[in-house]
Amino acid sequence: MAIEDHKKIRWHKLLGLFVCFFVYLFLGAIIFHHLETENEDHVRANTQDAKQKIRDDGCLTEEEVENFVAAVRKAVSSGIDPSANVTNPSNWDYASAFFFSGTVVTTIGYGRSVPTTDLGRNICLLYALFGIPFTGWLLATVGNFYCDVFHKIAATIENFIHKHCQVKHRRLRKFTLYTVVFALSYSLIVLIPSSWFCIMEGWDFDIAHYYSFITLATIGFGDYVASVDSKHPRNQNLTWVYDIAIACWYVFGLSYLAVLITAIGKKQKQGLTKVRSSMKIHLGKDDKQPPIGFGLNQHYVETLQDEITEDGKNKMNGEVEMSVIDDHQVVLSERTYKHIMVRNEGTQTE
Repeated sequence: MAIEDHKKIRWHKLLGLFVCFFVYLFLGAIIFHHLETENEDHVRANTQDAKQKIRDDGCLTEEEVENFVAAVRKAVSSGIDPSANVTNPSNWDYASAFFFSGTVVTTIGYGRSVPTTDLGRNICLLYALFGIPFTGWLLATVGNFYCDVFHKIAATIENFIHKHCQVKHRRLRKFTLYTVVFALSYSLIVLIPSSWFCIMEGWDFDIAHYYSFITLATIGFGDYVASVDSKHPRNQNLTWVYDIAIACWYVFGLSYLAVLITAIGKKQKQGLTKVRSSMKIHLGKDDKQPPIGFGLNQHYVETLQDEITEDGKNKMNGEVEMSVIDDHQVVLSERTYKHIMVRNEGTQTE
C-alpha cells in the first residue's frame, strides 16, 4: 500500500506541475499580447504605407528609398513579413503569444518573434527568471518517470534478447539493448513528431526532421518554426490545440534529453571512480600496517592471488608480503612494492 500511495503522490505532483506550467504559459500569453500588439500594429501600418507610396509615386527620391528600407528593416526585426498585408495573422495574438512563452521558458528561443517594446523586454526577463527554473523542475520530474519506464522496458527487452534471440554474450546483449531503446526513443521523440509536422506545416520530411532535432537540442536557429511557418490556414481553436500539443512535445522531448545527459554524466563519474580506485595510494604508520600500497587492475590481482599462500607469504623467494587483497585494491609492504614493480615493469607500462 505504501508503494501505491507513493506512486499516487508522484502522479499528483506531476499533474500539478503540468497544470502550473500551462497556467504560467497562459499568463505569459496574456501579458505579451497586451504589451506587444499595439506596437506590432503600428509597425505593420508603417510598412504598408511605405509599400503604398511606392505604388502611387513610382519614382522615389533617395530619402524616400532610405525611409522604405528602414520600414522594411523595422518590420523584419519585429517578426513581421513585409510582403504580408494588414489582414495577416498577428504575431502577438493570444495563441502566438502562448507559443512565444513556451519558447522562452524552455530556452529554445527561435528569435522569430521578440519583444520590441522596452516594457516587453523587461517583463520578458522577469518571466524567464521565474519560468526557466520552474520548467527545469518539471523536466526533472518527467525525467524520473522516464527512468522508471525505461528500466522496465530495458529489463523486458534484455530478457527477450537473452531467451528468444539466444544472445549469451553480456556485452553484445547490452549493445543490442541500447540500440533498440535508442531507436524506439528517437522514433517517439523525433521521427513521429516530424511526420506530424509534415502534415500540419506542409514541410518535406527532411525539413521536419531537421526542425525537430534542432528544436529538442535547444539550438533553435529559427529558420523553420512550427505554428509560424504553416502553409495551411487554421482556425483559432485548432491553433490553440496545436500550440498546446507543441508545448507538451517540448516538455517530453527536453526531459528525454535531460535524462540522456544525466546518464552520460553518471557513466563518466563511474569511470572516474574506477580510475581513482585503481590509482589510489595508501600510506601507513607502522609495521602492522604496511607503509606502501598501490592499486592494481583486477586481472593483475587475480595473478597475484594465484601466487600467494593462505598466510600471506609468496612462494616466489618468500619476498611478497601482502596484508590486504580484494577485487580492486592490494596493499603491499615497501619491500614487496619495489620487488613487484621491478618484476612487472613491462606489465605496468602496458
